[in-house]
Amino acid sequence: MQVINTLLTTYINAHFAGVWETPSKVGDDLNHWVEHVLGQLVLDVLFSSKPPNSSEGVGEDDIKRRKEDLESWKRIAVGRLGRLRVGELFDVVVEWPESLGGVEDLKSYIISPQTRLHLTTTFTSALSTRLLHPAAATSDILRAYISLIRAFTVLDPRGVLLDRVSRGIRRYLRERDDTVRVIVRGIMSESLPDGLEDAEDLSELAHELGKGIPATQQGGGLEELDYDDLSWVPDPVDAGPEFRRSKGLDVVGSLISLWESREVWTKEVAAVLSSRLLGSDEWLFEREIRTIELLKLRLGETTMQGCEVMLKDIADSKRSDAHIRAEEHLEIEGFPEIHTKILSRLFWPTMKEGGFQVPLEIKELQERYERGFENLKKKRKLTWLQTMGTVEVELELEDRVVQFPDATTWQAAVIHQFDEEGLSDQWTIPQLADNLEMEESLVKKAVQFWQSRDILREGSNGVYAVIENLEELEANTPLHTGVTAAEEEEEVTDEKKRERMIVEQFVVGMLTNGGAMPLERISVMLGLVPGGFSWGQEELREFLSRMKSEGKVEYEGGSWRIPKT
Repeated sequence: MQVINTLLTTYINAHFAGVWETPSKVGDDLNHWVEHVLGQLVLDVLFSSKPPNSSEGVGEDDIKRRKEDLESWKRIAVGRLGRLRVGELFDVVVEWPESLGGVEDLKSYIISPQTRLHLTTTFTSALSTRLLHPAAATSDILRAYISLIRAFTVLDPRGVLLDRVSRGIRRYLRERDDTVRVIVRGIMSESLPDGLEDAEDLSELAHELGKGIPATQQGGGLEELDYDDLSWVPDPVDAGPEFRRSKGLDVVGSLISLWESREVWTKEVAAVLSSRLLGSDEWLFEREIRTIELLKLRLGETTMQGCEVMLKDIADSKRSDAHIRAEEHLEIEGFPEIHTKILSRLFWPTMKEGGFQVPLEIKELQERYERGFENLKKKRKLTWLQTMGTVEVELELEDRVVQFPDATTWQAAVIHQFDEEGLSDQWTIPQLADNLEMEESLVKKAVQFWQSRDILREGSNGVYAVIENLEELEANTPLHTGVTAAEEEEEVTDEKKRERMIVEQFVVGMLTNGGAMPLERISVMLGLVPGGFSWGQEELREFLSRMKSEGKVEYEGGSWRIPKT
């Protein structure tokens, strides 16, 4: 018997390990091998001891015993195949749906409480060892959990095994600070700015949300039984006391149920929705309306009321903007064209209200717009969020005309100072900050933006001037002598030091959890940090280079990563 067991194990491991194609033919191939190869081999060995001229044939008892042995060997083979698949189950889940055949092979194995316990225990241990650790990115854990839900729904449609193996990963996800953000950005991936859809690569959740909610029922009390359901069966004997019977695959519902409180979801949805509504010059947001309507089915209408108000604000703003512009005759030749989105303060995420001095022509337009709004909406007043807008900037220089269709308002205000009539065409950062009544850190970011676009250059003593001709850039390069590291540290304000410390913490956390990343992705990920991130890529590159010199990160193959210990 030991020899047969060894033959079975060796053959199965050699021929079926990693073979997960669907529809699976492994079971049929294995039965055929047991019956015609292994069975014939055993038969030859058993009857080889009989004399060649023996008149005794194969009796009925021998045939019956051989059939019983074959059935016994087939059951043993199924058990060995099942144990192989249980050991591979983590890889099967990760490779889903290409590995569907591996799940099909397991169905014939998990027919007893002992084998089901073996599966859940082994798989839970593999999850803890290979996935649930700080080095794994949250998006990768969520992607594995989604595949786990789909694979185990096929393996055990009643959901008992899924309930048992998912407890650890659900608990771990609740402990991660960015779980809600990653899930919401996946659900609302269609609303993300162009180029950010793949930041977390969970856009499949948007498709899952569109499927709606499958019918579910809670297993347990008699009052919950559907007496008209002729296919009803009792809960499995190994179901836990909190087991929830499912009649359909619901990935989004499983993720939302990670937290009982709905507020954690609505806050993040509002943040993404706000970014989308205010970051675009469009007025019609059909995809966002559809997403919010689908989320209302999941989270409740009352919970999503704030998001509905945000969408209504944008729709009302379109009508109000057209009316005010017509009534106040804001179509003025030679003046910029101004449009506004009017927000209900209480229903939008908290926004920074720090302002600055806008150009006089803009200020005049704003005052006229305010007057038109107060005539339209009695007893209501506008408060301008000067830093929240975008500006289409066109710069006419000596040798070129440069356009920036989506510059920020503070970037536009800074470059406008260099063309302000009656004022100097050369400025230092403190002078710009005083004249614009703008935070010096914001002025510096704007100057760095225009400097990176070859619009401004830095001369001696920190004086900036416009590059009218690109030939000046090469001719005056020596003027930018730079400063030593010690001098630079002296110039860094306490606020800047705190900002750098926060950015460093986020960078180390991202590279630790998400692995090596190129500069562009680090910049995108930092842009998702609460409170905003307005560093340019050049400033971020310099900062990473400083971290590299301190041994905190290293650069290899176009990506930044944490040094290997």
